[in-house]
Amino acid sequence: MLRLNWRENKFQTMKKKNHLIALSVLIASLVGCNGGTDSSTTQPGSNNPTTPTAPSTQQPEKKTGTVTIGAVEHGSVTADKMTAEVGADVTFTVTPDENYSVKSFKVNNDEKQLNDSNQVVVKMVEGGLTVSAEFEINSAAVTITQADHGSISADKSTAKIGENVTFTVAPEANYVVSSFKVNDADVALDGNNQAVVVMVAGGLNVTASFELGSGTVTIGTFEHGTITADKMTAKIGEDVTFKITSDTGYDVSFFKVNGSAVDYVTKEDSTTGKTYGEAKVKMVSGGLTVTAEFKLGVYSIEWDAPAHGTIAVEGDKTSATYGEDVKFIFTPDTGYEIKYLTINDVQVQWANDNTYTTTMGEYGLFVTVQFGLENETITVNAGEHGTIEHKNKADDTQDYLYGDTAVVTVTPNEGFMIETITVDGKAIEVPEDKKGGYSFEQLVEKNLNISATFTDVHTISEFTDSVINEIKNAQDIKVKLAGDVTLGVALPLAKGTTEYDLDGHTITSTLNGMLRDANTDTTTFGNKSVTLKNGSIISNYDKGTVNVIDSSYLAAFTLDGVTVSNSSISTVNPITGIYCSSTTETKILNSTINIKGSSNLGAYGIGTNNLDGENKTITIDNTKVTVTSDDFDNTAFLGNTEGIKVVVKNSTFTADRQAVIARTGNWDISGSTFVSTGKWLDAEANVTTNTKYKTTAGSWKTGNEVVSGGLILGDERTSAYNTPVVATLKDNKFTVAKGDKMSIHSDGIVATTVTMDALTAVEAYGYDHDEDKTTVVTENNVVKKTLKELNEMTTDDDANLYVTTGVLTEIKNTQFGNLYLTDKATGEELYVFGTYLDNNYSFDGTNFSFDKGGAEVITSDYLGKEITVAGTFKNFKGTKELVNAVVIDSSAEKVAAKVVTEYDAEKGTVTVEEGKLGDKLTVTATPKEGYKVSSVKVNDQALTVAEDNTAEFTAELNNKVVVEFVSESAPVAKVYNVSFNKENNKKGVGGYENEWTNVSDGITYNVKNCNNNNNGWDFIRIGSKKKAYVGSITTASAFTEAIAESAITIDKVNVTYINSIKLLVSTSVDFKTVTASYDVKVASGKQTTKITTPVANAYYKYEIDCKQAKDNGPIQISKITFTTVAE
Repeated sequence: MLRLNWRENKFQTMKKKNHLIALSVLIASLVGCNGGTDSSTTQPGSNNPTTPTAPSTQQPEKKTGTVTIGAVEHGSVTADKMTAEVGADVTFTVTPDENYSVKSFKVNNDEKQLNDSNQVVVKMVEGGLTVSAEFEINSAAVTITQADHGSISADKSTAKIGENVTFTVAPEANYVVSSFKVNDADVALDGNNQAVVVMVAGGLNVTASFELGSGTVTIGTFEHGTITADKMTAKIGEDVTFKITSDTGYDVSFFKVNGSAVDYVTKEDSTTGKTYGEAKVKMVSGGLTVTAEFKLGVYSIEWDAPAHGTIAVEGDKTSATYGEDVKFIFTPDTGYEIKYLTINDVQVQWANDNTYTTTMGEYGLFVTVQFGLENETITVNAGEHGTIEHKNKADDTQDYLYGDTAVVTVTPNEGFMIETITVDGKAIEVPEDKKGGYSFEQLVEKNLNISATFTDVHTISEFTDSVINEIKNAQDIKVKLAGDVTLGVALPLAKGTTEYDLDGHTITSTLNGMLRDANTDTTTFGNKSVTLKNGSIISNYDKGTVNVIDSSYLAAFTLDGVTVSNSSISTVNPITGIYCSSTTETKILNSTINIKGSSNLGAYGIGTNNLDGENKTITIDNTKVTVTSDDFDNTAFLGNTEGIKVVVKNSTFTADRQAVIARTGNWDISGSTFVSTGKWLDAEANVTTNTKYKTTAGSWKTGNEVVSGGLILGDERTSAYNTPVVATLKDNKFTVAKGDKMSIHSDGIVATTVTMDALTAVEAYGYDHDEDKTTVVTENNVVKKTLKELNEMTTDDDANLYVTTGVLTEIKNTQFGNLYLTDKATGEELYVFGTYLDNNYSFDGTNFSFDKGGAEVITSDYLGKEITVAGTFKNFKGTKELVNAVVIDSSAEKVAAKVVTEYDAEKGTVTVEEGKLGDKLTVTATPKEGYKVSSVKVNDQALTVAEDNTAEFTAELNNKVVVEFVSESAPVAKVYNVSFNKENNKKGVGGYENEWTNVSDGITYNVKNCNNNNNGWDFIRIGSKKKAYVGSITTASAFTEAIAESAITIDKVNVTYINSIKLLVSTSVDFKTVTASYDVKVASGKQTTKITTPVANAYYKYEIDCKQAKDNGPIQISKITFTTVAE
């Protein structure tokens, strides 16, 4: 028995097979089973005609017919035989599926009546029997048993098995459904008390029960009080008791239930004694919602009128709200004062201005004050170097009542004089002849504060002979300027320590060096210590300044907060701002040195002199040294003293040739900046000289005749400066227009040892280092690696700065400087997360951190250039990244783009213009006669080909251009590209819930819920950590051509948060009718979808369904293409 139950979509195939079977049977019947043929017949499988035979005397063969059973659903049809002689009986059996019945049965389109066994016998006829059958599903009844307090209804009383029946359960007022059952099984109702149930064989028996409803109590949160209920759920009609409790100082403004005011009774808590309100309310359908408001209480202010004074309240208040400030003002009569003050019987202390401020409490404020005659006091403050004494003129005591007179005596210590006397801040004039001691009488009508200051500072307005002698004869002295002065002799100094406080004024010196002259005894000069602070010093030596300040031979010299400059220039010698020696403990602090040199002798901001004796320290802190000269041959700091020790902190050195030269000695430099304008190197002859100094051993000369740049360490002159240079560098910066940021050299005999931290090493990257001589350089926390080596790392590291070099091939985010570097030799690629032009790194001794505030982000000007960057390393979910990279070097020009072409030269020619990475390049394809351009691809990305057979692309580092030529008659597909750049995006958006448009290749696309970072990206991201989103890209108008395939480029994706990606096809712009839906693979890379049935005039939509994600933008898309059917 054959059972047929095919699906409709296979019916045509089976129908063809049945026709073949029928045809085979027909042929067999015509040919015959015994091989009888006429004389012209050839046997199957034979190449020769058969031998003619005599006519047959056999009876003609009986005719047969075949049974053809059409496809059926929900049942089956079988025949007891599939082939029978014409007239023979064929028995058909029709079997419906469960829950189905036979609707009709036809043989050769004639309806046949089945017997009780669903069978029928039919005679075979010529042409066979073609059978069809149709089945219909059975129906069943709905039976409802009603219950008290509600009703049940159905939208139909009978239904076919599998058909939905909707039941509605309606409880009476104040009742709810307690159960709803169908065929004794519980069924859940929706919010409308409805349920949809599928009809089953045997029908649906429905029951329900109802119970009295309950309501809930909803109490809001209130300020300054609370409300509680004895129960939060109650049956309708049941009492609910509310307790209303105000915070201290507050009363009930209103109490409402379901929007209506409710009365309450006031009760007292037996434990605390506090009062509260109580209200009873019956539960109603829909519950009880309680609202209330509490307001501040208002209480009175009272007092008894006092004697010898008055009481007032600021603002004339007689009452105040709870917690409100209340300020009492007590005014004693003249000569009287407050003796006693209570608030609510509690003693309190009043303020010095006879006021008292408190806050209103629950019980109001009651004030009591007592006034009495004043007791006055005198408080003295003599400071250092003197005393103040006082006594009552009447009884020689230090006790005073209002109106008494005091005798005050001020006495300075030996060597000091009275500087000022004040009584309650008012100055008392002291005669000049009384500054050695002074007495005066003072009326006491209040408490008094008497102060005096004493000084050993001599204030001068000019350098007279007496002033000069006074200073020189002193052992130690302090001098303060009262105004600007001009000094024509050496600055007078005491025998020991001299301190000049310029007090914002200026000394103009007409003597070279200012501190000593030709008559100075350098032996006694070595015992002196000099401090100059807080002002300006200008050298105006009429023969041309050589040294503004010459501190050589001094024991110690300090310059603090002074601006040093010159208004005259020597024509004989180079000029130096501060000329110091190795025997002088020198400190240059918080100062500014501005030196102008001559046109042919140069200048130095700070210079050193090598003298015999102990090697002291030169300390420079928070100081700016700037030197200029017409010949640009100048240096901000020349340190050439053997054995010198220099400490430099937080200072800036600016010059045209060298900022700082450290030819000998120990140097500790931190937090400082070295600026060389490079103007000395503008002359070609100077460039030649500088090259000689860098490349020819022993070519260095004296002074600053060394290499040019920011910081010069070491020496190459064997005949001098023969002590080692040991330098420690930390967190320094360099701004060098020409020359090297830093040069490290040695004469090959005396070593130069430099230890630098990572911040300095990165800033001075590419420094000049004479590695073949005795120079030892240590860079701490700096690691130099190739891009490949960084990609092989696995562990995050912010304890080191990694330095690497690559070509900037792509900026992924212009706002933050996220980009890709590529090794131009190997093609190795590294992602850099954040790239900046400012080095804002700091180091806490363990880790590096970068301050992005104010840091300039790398610009597109660097695109295509080979750059060197430094940053920390991070392995971000498998992506190796250099983080917060700083550009420390860059090629001047972009790297040339490499282009390789591939095409059939017999069909045409291809040319590509030369260019650099990031340039727009044009491909020109010229087909030969009989051919045309089929496609142009660069790095496997199809380009849009113009009518003149040209195409443009943005050059990458390596570019493979493939052009396909085909015959003129061959069909050619067209490619539409969708790129998400700022030229194509018609609106910049910064979030994940939006709508905007993109126009690419002349086609408009509607974009929804996609972020382009305000056009700062050349891609889009979809998905948010706030909630789930569906992003989409939809053609605004239909493609007139039929689309054969579409591809979407997914740069990266977190598949955890993506439900699906679909490509939808529709013939309507609103996509109400979707003609095709394709599931797109959720994975990184180019995902291509073949359109199974391409049609013209269709709309296309990519739909990306995202879950709520942990981070924003779990999927990133950079490109979409639509390829037409070749025409």
